Amino acid sequence: MTTTTASAPAPAAAGEPPPSMHGGIEAAADTRSSVPQLEVRPTRFGKGVFAKKEFKPGEKILQFKGRIYSRKEYLSKVNPEKCHYMQIGDDAFLGPTTTPDNFVNHCCEPNAGLKIHKGKAFLVAVDTIAVGSEITFDYSTSMAEDHWEMDCACGVPSCRSRVRDFKYIPIPLQHKYIDLGIVPDFVMRSAGLADPYDLFHAAEVTRGSEQMRVAHA
Repeated sequence: MTTTTASAPAPAAAGEPPPSMHGGIEAAADTRSSVPQLEVRPTRFGKGVFAKKEFKPGEKILQFKGRIYSRKEYLSKVNPEKCHYMQIGDDAFLGPTTTPDNFVNHCCEPNAGLKIHKGKAFLVAVDTIAVGSEITFDYSTSMAEDHWEMDCACGVPSCRSRVRDFKYIPIPLQHKYIDLGIVPDFVMRSAGLADPYDLFHAAEVTRGSEQMRVAHA
């Protein structure tokens, strides 16, 4: 993940490929898609990933790759202004690559989402994605770190203006993302949810308490 404003690339750490994450970080390496149904093209944020075929809901779009770093390693490397890492577990962060997975931009109304299976991270469609459409996901669904955040300028009507950990987004939106199956277990645990039903139960308790307060006012 990275910021949504254009800026110059940060130097790569020893042994890492140069930063090439989405949201305006220009890649020094080849960004031709290894997945023929995808295309990396310029956007107002720098670069983004666009569909060259129609994707149906539930269809896999790409796999996020990169070297895996521990939380401690991540915290020692991450640049708060230009984050090139994506969390995929309690103690696992994918580092930067030079392939199209690094250019998938954030949107507060995404058409794709993150799924993790056997330690591997995939991007899947959550709506029908037409040919030529930019492919996006909500970064908050991968965030359980209480460290990096970013301003958002995605421009959709429901833009939250700030991208933060999943536990900070509105409960109805949490409901929606959980129903879609695009909230990894480690993210739900970080929000205090042993399973998705805890979220709904918590909402019911909150509504019940509010109703009682109003009744006795």
